[in-house]
Amino acid sequence: LATIERLLHDAVHDNLTGLPNRQLFVDRLGAGLAFGAGKDWRPTVIAINLDRFKHVNESVGHSAGDSILLTLSRRLSRLLR
Repeated sequence: LATIERLLHDAVHDNLTGLPNRQLFVDRLGAGLAFGAGKDWRPTVIAINLDRFKHVNESVGHSAGDSILLTLSRRLSRLLR
């Protein structure tokens, strides 16, 4: 049973950061919009762009890029639900 749960989790979470992936985001956004339909409630979406991130991966290496993503994901996870 734990293996199936792990596979289900991995299907909707990023392998590196453990954060929800696009598939789970779209699902949760749809649920939030449906929940808020006809109410004075709407979900909030924040888009973050890391300027020159491709340059970091190409010049310093993917391990440095991964480190930046992990640091950012940990900080965001502490601040947001």
